Amino acid sequence: MPELMVGANTDEPVFGVGAGFSLWKVLKFSVGGAWVRHKVLDGQRVGDFLPDDGSLNTRDAWGSPQVYVGVSVIGWPPFVKSE
Repeated sequence: MPELMVGANTDEPVFGVGAGFSLWKVLKFSVGGAWVRHKVLDGQRVGDFLPDDGSLNTRDAWGSPQVYVGVSVIGWPPFVKSE
């Protein structure tokens, strides 16, 4: 089954796509690619002189996709909502 992953609870958001399959009705294994947003220098190089505190220029960039592997537990106590 297709899988979409979004991790927005950090300063560096993550987005991933992959596929998963279930075994024994309680375990799901998945694999896919994930991209992480990070800051890169914009018009500057490492080692350049910065005349003041506000002169550092950065921009957002998405890195190369990295492989992720996941294991999920489905419908098995204590991983189910109690009523």
